[in-house]
Amino acid sequence: MENQVVKRKLSFAETERLQVIFQRKMALLEILPTIKGQFDNESMDYLYEKVVHDLQQTNQLIHKWWLEVSEAHGWKYGESDTWNVNFKEQEVTIIHADSRKW
Repeated sequence: MENQVVKRKLSFAETERLQVIFQRKMALLEILPTIKGQFDNESMDYLYEKVVHDLQQTNQLIHKWWLEVSEAHGWKYGESDTWNVNFKEQEVTIIHADSRKW
């Protein structure tokens, strides 16, 4: 079975909004490894929990962005599908894992 790849354009505002959220996620992922060994156990646990919580909220923002944008544009998206954003080209690529659904 062959995957179906669909490319769609994003507006500048849509791309910019996701890029801000995505940059936050990348910063949080970079912070996580540096917390260990830098602080006493109590402080380390507290900071680690804060970063993990913020990372979860950031992932929810990414998910919300995708739901809002795909709904606004009428893009179909299934549970087994994946999507990638090219920020430079302001383009989203949707890869439908099972082309029979579409």
